Amino acid sequence: LLMVIAAVITERSLYLLCLCSRLTGATTYGEVGEAAFGKWMEYFISFILGLFLLFVITGYMVLAQDIWTALVAIGGRLQTPPNEHLVLVVIVVLIAPFLVQRTLHALR
Repeated sequence: LLMVIAAVITERSLYLLCLCSRLTGATTYGEVGEAAFGKWMEYFISFILGLFLLFVITGYMVLAQDIWTALVAIGGRLQTPPNEHLVLVVIVVLIAPFLVQRTLHALR
């Protein structure tokens, strides 16, 4: 039941965001906030999104490190577990090209 309520609330909020974007001509969250509340809201939204992304990336790195360290240990039939930091560095090197794209045309 809570999942359904969360889904409905999410759908409504995205609908309102798209409606506000169309009415104001804004193309980003910050521009929508600026149109509604002023320039300070654009800075606040940028800060909140940056902080949120920092936490998400940290959580992803911890999860990926734990999963891939276990898989390397199992797949390599190692007696001692591999260095977790080395596994994390390899993961970052492998996904880095996907993180620095100049355009997001693939998402259209």
